[in-house]
Amino acid sequence: ITFSDRGVKIEKRGGLVSDLFFVANKERNITYKTPYGVLAMESRCKKIEIEETEQKLNIHIEYDLYASKELLSENITEIRAEVTDEV
Repeated sequence: ITFSDRGVKIEKRGGLVSDLFFVANKERNITYKTPYGVLAMESRCKKIEIEETEQKLNIHIEYDLYASKELLSENITEIRAEVTDEV
């Protein structure tokens, strides 16, 4: 996961491979590589909120996934990370 003022990038690896780049109010073409072939889709990012302090990071992304102009799903991804003193 990487992020900047431009947007948020999430790279997934394993049985399903994808590179998702979310920019608020933008549409992006994406591909999912599966053991059964490649799926071409489009993401439409509705909202991104990023809260970053020295101790925590919160990322909230709302987006829809489309295939062949048909809505497949409405999604919310929440990413939260905190620094702790535990070893």
